Amino acid sequence: MLLDLVALWRGRPQPLSARTQVPVAWSELFPPPVVALLYGARLGVGPLTILPTWLWWAAFVLGAGHGPLPSAGVGFAFAVTRSGSVLGLGMWVRTQAPRRMARLRAMERRAACAVLGITTVVALTTLIG
Repeated sequence: MLLDLVALWRGRPQPLSARTQVPVAWSELFPPPVVALLYGARLGVGPLTILPTWLWWAAFVLGAGHGPLPSAGVGFAFAVTRSGSVLGLGMWVRTQAPRRMARLRAMERRAACAVLGITTVVALTTLIG
C-alpha cells in the first residue's frame, strides 16, 4: 500500500492502533478468569491491538464495504495471520533464544573487560602523568 511505503520512507503516518496488546492494569483489577476473557476479547478485535501496517485497515474497510461475508473473511484472515505469526515466533524463540542469550552474555563479559581495561589505563595515565 502507498501509505505503508510513505510510512517506511518518512516514518509517518503510522497506522492507527492502540500500540499495546492489552492493558496490564486489568490483571491488577480483576480475577484471572475475567482477565483472560477480557484479554481474549481485546485481542480478537484487530484494530484495537498493534497493527504494523495500513494493509489491515484497508482490508477491514474493504471487507465492511462489501457486506458481512467478506467482512467475516477479512476477520478470519486476520485471525489466522496473527495466530500463525505468534506461533511461528514462539517456536523460533524457543529454539533460538538460548543460543542468542549465551552470545549476548559472552559479549557483555568482553565489553566489561574492555571498559575495565581502558578505565584502568586512563586512571594510571592520569596518576602517573
